[in-house]
Amino acid sequence: MAHLAAPVPSPSRPFFSFAVYPPDRLTEVDDLVRVVRAAESAGFDVVQFPEHVLPPRGSVALLGNRTWWDLPTLFAFLAARTSTIRFLLGVAVLPNHEPIGFAKALATLDQLSGGRLLLGVGSGWYAAEADRLGYPFAERGAITDEYLAALVELWTSDDPSFAGRYVSFSDVCFAPRPLQRPHPPILVGGTGPRVVQRIALHGDGWLPMAIDRAEALRVFDRIRREVRAAGRDPQRLWFRQEVSWSAGGLGARTIARVHHGGTGPAGPAAPAGGAAVLAEVQELLASRVNLVSVAFAWETADELVGQLAAVGREVIEPVRLRAGALPSGCRE
Repeated sequence: MAHLAAPVPSPSRPFFSFAVYPPDRLTEVDDLVRVVRAAESAGFDVVQFPEHVLPPRGSVALLGNRTWWDLPTLFAFLAARTSTIRFLLGVAVLPNHEPIGFAKALATLDQLSGGRLLLGVGSGWYAAEADRLGYPFAERGAITDEYLAALVELWTSDDPSFAGRYVSFSDVCFAPRPLQRPHPPILVGGTGPRVVQRIALHGDGWLPMAIDRAEALRVFDRIRREVRAAGRDPQRLWFRQEVSWSAGGLGARTIARVHHGGTGPAGPAAPAGGAAVLAEVQELLASRVNLVSVAFAWETADELVGQLAAVGREVIEPVRLRAGALPSGCRE
């Protein structure tokens, strides 16, 4: 399978995603498979898992979770048991990962999954974890920029070489490359000027964190201008926003709030029914949003499976019918 190539997916149509958070609630591997298959059957395009590598003792109360899967391994396992759903590693705190081995793991995953990887990247916020992994937390932004450039170099160059402060390599072979060419979509998480710059240089989209919707729309306009100025097509950018299906749903904004020490916007509002969520989604799609993350409140796999099916019937199917798009299971 190695050395095959496939184009990256276009965000020109609506994509629907959800986050499995906290992963602790799916204690059985069979439940993980059942939930992801249910999402695929319901028409979801993307499943997201968050990650931590080595959180300190005492982090459970802060993060709301104890189990942090190795996501390339987990995604390869789930990809073998599904057909169409894509896997968002969201977000990978790049300073937590040695970049050459990480590039190889992600390229292998993209090949094995048939080109279904989406890579979310960020610089991180958790100083205690950085301390345990042995890198200077104050330099995380510079490390992130360098590691991201190194990933792209390894994935795209016939003769990869890189000389930086934190990573260097030359006169090397790197294979397999990712199946998606030039590389899997890189979705940059976070806010602030450095995030805008990362997207302009290497990013394929934005995962806003701890920012309200009106401000996110304004920032995305700025991102589009910067991407255009860099000679790239802003029409191909991914832009995620969240809707809530369930009161207290632990989706993207809630995860972001937890992962920023409780700062930023509150979690999703209480649900108002399928019709109201559908209307909210249509409004988002009219404002350049093309990745809609649905937040759920759930305690068991059965509850989550039922809610995934309901969103499929009451939101995803009407959106696809209105747009003339095929359901998830019928796409190429």
